[in-house]
Amino acid sequence: MRPEDERTIAVVSCRHSWPERAGFVLERSFGHPKFTFLHFYNSVNIRLGGRTISTEPHACLIYDVGTPQYFASPTALTHDWIHFSGELLPLLAKYRLATDTLYYPTSYGDITAIVQEMENEVFAHRPDGDTLLLLKTEELFLKLSRSCGHAYAVSDPPTMKERFFPLRNKVFSNLGHKWTVKEMASLVGLSESRFYSLYKNLYGISPIDDLIRARCETAVNALAYGDNTITEIAESLGYENLPHFIRQFRRFTGLSPSRYRKEQRLFLAQKKETTEIVGRR
Repeated sequence: MRPEDERTIAVVSCRHSWPERAGFVLERSFGHPKFTFLHFYNSVNIRLGGRTISTEPHACLIYDVGTPQYFASPTALTHDWIHFSGELLPLLAKYRLATDTLYYPTSYGDITAIVQEMENEVFAHRPDGDTLLLLKTEELFLKLSRSCGHAYAVSDPPTMKERFFPLRNKVFSNLGHKWTVKEMASLVGLSESRFYSLYKNLYGISPIDDLIRARCETAVNALAYGDNTITEIAESLGYENLPHFIRQFRRFTGLSPSRYRKEQRLFLAQKKETTEIVGRR
């Protein structure tokens, strides 16, 4: 990529873990005048290449300028999004990424962490912020490329992935259920050992660790934006033992649920205040 191309890339707007109500629909028939990066935490129905498909959780997509945009979320939606201006295509090509293509990163936590850093920088207005945002943009696409290995084209989904997707969607839609590897394996007609091996090869994580991560991600959203108690959240996610939930949540986030809620509420309050100040300028 030429140095002059790098300088023309700019982050116009950016949000991480952005929530929307169940039934949310975004439709831009004529696309957006900027490049749009999206990372959906949950499954959404998205229109690409003239087809509407149901994605797996943690699908990522980079809409090209002017590409018609449509997605709908039957359940409450949480997603990261960024709008870029400038010559983004050379940077995408550098990391073997394409626009208007679905990607499923195994290390999706890295994606959200980078977007959160970018969002903080957008609102901070610190010296050399544009330079840091450019570096973070490159890190985002590098890690997306490295985490995916390859894209899952909507026109040619792998057979085994087709078998596992309904199961994974069912598990993630029923996080309060007491799932076991044995039960998951039986739903796709495989032995436990074969199921475990194929699952880890497909998603880069064991089925139980994937379940724990999904539960913790749901708890993160509930703690930040909901009013249920920590006990109620734990019970809704299938935990009968509160200390067990706290241990797993701390392993996932590095914080206890109560500490996480306190810090997120403070962060959201500060972000709201900053947005209001910027809006008055």
